[in-house]
Amino acid sequence: MPPHNKKPAHGPKNNRVKRINDNSAKLTQAEQYAEISKLLDAGEVQTAYQLCMQALSTTATVDMLDMIAEVCQTQNDMINATRALQIALTKDASSSFAATRFIQLFNINGDINAVHSAIKLLSKAPESPQRNEQLCYCYSNASQFHIQVDQNLQQALKFATLASQFDFLQGKVQLAGCLLCDNKLEECEQISGAIFQDFIQKGLLVVNENGGYGYKMNQFLPESQVLVNFSRILAALQKLDEAEAVVELAIQQNADDPVVIHEMAWIMNLKEDYEEAYQLLLRVRGLYLQQGIPETDEVILDVDEKLKQFQGMITE
Repeated sequence: MPPHNKKPAHGPKNNRVKRINDNSAKLTQAEQYAEISKLLDAGEVQTAYQLCMQALSTTATVDMLDMIAEVCQTQNDMINATRALQIALTKDASSSFAATRFIQLFNINGDINAVHSAIKLLSKAPESPQRNEQLCYCYSNASQFHIQVDQNLQQALKFATLASQFDFLQGKVQLAGCLLCDNKLEECEQISGAIFQDFIQKGLLVVNENGGYGYKMNQFLPESQVLVNFSRILAALQKLDEAEAVVELAIQQNADDPVVIHEMAWIMNLKEDYEEAYQLLLRVRGLYLQQGIPETDEVILDVDEKLKQFQGMITE
């Protein structure tokens, strides 16, 4: 069949977008909300996004704005996600949903003031598993901010201690990291050992007969950055087998995350397995290139420099 006779691969979907655009002005907000929900359930995220853009306004309901913010984030449209959240907060700035909006704003923009606003709201909210998890997240990120940005270790320890009171791994890892930064190695090692045992007790790590570890994904698995942070703490304490096990959990979570694989390469370097470190870094380089990062970017250049170093170590 000649090329000009081929039908567009996404014809029906494009027609649906046009039909929705033509009729959107006639829809009430309730109908728009229902239509966007239906599209999301059907997996037509791009079409839902187009309708969200038409619905985004200061007259939109809070529920609509929350949905728009969520859809915009899936489309990496952080400008309109931020706008939707900010409008929603002008309509509701005091509920538990408002706390979630502040957390989303922090995740998008890194604004520490949003974290503190969320902490104020969550501290007054009735205790619940979700509230506790969000509060632990906020305390941990406030602590990390004081380590990285204003280098106020006293404040960092304060928020990390608050985060560690909850039964979530993130808060405990944050406290261990603060103790390491404060050079309180004995306390850091004690807490880190307890955290690692917690990984085992929660079923994330299984000790094999040969002393190695098996891995299981469950509801207790923290996000990959928490796992990476904990692996770095363990590596600093010279607990390299444990550090490797924790990073492997992160790889099980996302096998194509170059940051996590880079972390495993670093651990292999510390274990003097330079060949494995070299092969892992080659994979990291390839993944960055797949993401569209140019070879002249400092991230790629850093990997290239390490590859040269490992090549020299392997041939020695």
